[in-house]
Amino acid sequence: MNFIVNRNPLEALDDYLNLDEWQLFHTVRGWSSGDLPIQRRLGREWEKLYNRQVKWKMAYSTEFSVDQLQRGTRFSDALDYERQIREYLPKTLKNIALRVDLATQDPRPINPMAHTGKSVNVFNPATGDTSREPLKDLYRFIPARVVHFRIFALNHHYDGEITGAADRTLEEHRPSFKNQYLTHEELKEI
Repeated sequence: MNFIVNRNPLEALDDYLNLDEWQLFHTVRGWSSGDLPIQRRLGREWEKLYNRQVKWKMAYSTEFSVDQLQRGTRFSDALDYERQIREYLPKTLKNIALRVDLATQDPRPINPMAHTGKSVNVFNPATGDTSREPLKDLYRFIPARVVHFRIFALNHHYDGEITGAADRTLEEHRPSFKNQYLTHEELKEI
């Protein structure tokens, strides 16, 4: 940002108003051949993104809704989970580069109860029939909040070990929850 808009937003509102993803991408694209070493380094890193050379690969992923947790359970932060996962990794892998990402999402409409009398047409492809379902009945099955729990590594070499360590960590905190995704190794076998 220091190279694109090096001013306080309160003093440069128009500059910030026009700063969007497209302007950022266009501006940074020329930096790899720029005059300043730091801009060239940043430009090379951005080129990797443009060329889809993603640094971090997903080694593990699972989701769970808040209603699957016992009342009063507190989520650890990503660094706490990372430390706990490293405890379950084999000794030779305890220092590999990995990152835990916890992303929460609330997929429900803003206020479904405001639309209690409305309904939605639902098509059943097996029978060819269309039925009207009350909106409140459909909303009932949408969980209150979902947590996406992901672990990223620099490559897929240790996905199996990472998956095992993550499962043990999550089982320790949530005994009733199991990983619902195949590991990288299991996908290779299919």
